[in-house]
This record gives sequence, structure tokens and C-alpha cells, in this order.
Amino acid sequence: IFGFLHPKDLLNLSQATREFRALFMSRNSAPLWREARKPAEGLPEPPSYLSEPAYANLLFCAHCHNCSKPNIQAVYWLFSVRYCDPCRKAM
Repeated sequence: IFGFLHPKDLLNLSQATREFRALFMSRNSAPLWREARKPAEGLPEPPSYLSEPAYANLLFCAHCHNCSKPNIQAVYWLFSVRYCDPCRKAM
């Protein structure tokens, strides 16, 4: 069932309980994340230095990785982060 969910839904579930976090953030769950990513056509494979959950977080969670401000569209791929303008300048 989890394989039919969108990666954003898996991220949300991973924050619901400790048990879900342990399940979705383990290395054994990588096939589950890959399956959830399939419907989003055109996405490249994650970089070798990012786990599947970290890649999903970068792609689908539009919050600043420093201050958690919502609706941040700018992804800085060199650093694999999203920053709002004030945090980008500070970082």
C-alpha cells in the first residue's frame, strides 16, 4: 500500500510516529521510496550522497531547511538545500 503513495505522503507519515519514522527512514525502505517516485516522470535518480528520504524532502517539501519558512521554491542543488532569501544570505 505504501508504494502507491506520493513521496510527500511518505514524508508526512514518517513524521507521524516513531514507528513510522523507523520504518520509512531505514535503508531497507529505499525500494519503497523508489516505487513512490515512479509516477513523477522525468525525475532523475537521487545523487549518490543523498538517501531516498532526503531526496524526497528536497524535491517535495517547500520549506526553508534553516528556518522552516513555507513556500520556498529555490533549491540550491550544489548544497542540496532549500533556503529562503534571508537564510541564503546568512548561510
